[in-house]
Amino acid sequence: MDFSVFNVWAILVSALLAWLIGAIWYNPKVLGTAWQSELDLSTDELKKGNVAFVFLGSFVLMIVMAIGMSFITNVHAKGISDPVEGAIHGLYVSAFFVSMGMGINYLYQRRSLKLFLIDAVYLTLSLMLMGAIITVWK
Repeated sequence: MDFSVFNVWAILVSALLAWLIGAIWYNPKVLGTAWQSELDLSTDELKKGNVAFVFLGSFVLMIVMAIGMSFITNVHAKGISDPVEGAIHGLYVSAFFVSMGMGINYLYQRRSLKLFLIDAVYLTLSLMLMGAIITVWK
């Protein structure tokens, strides 16, 4: 496999931007309060534990997702350079795999549709952004 198709900067920047979208998305002034409510988590409970580990871990996982999007847009779908097409690849990945996998888990965990939508839409937007950035930034 030709690893030159992977642009490290595009992967890191798209992962960082997706992580920042999450910081905004889950902010109490946006959807954070609704998210907390759906999980029955208090602010005090969220402060417990290693918050730095959670933030760093989520960023590392975003990098792994961006590597996957890079593989899909630069190896599997060779030749695409349109950011809309890259975003559509991100939409497909989320709609058919990520969100559906989450949905299966949420059904068994008896989670609400509202929580599913909060989380699935965030990941869909993130993957679409990654696909657009990585597709353009060769």
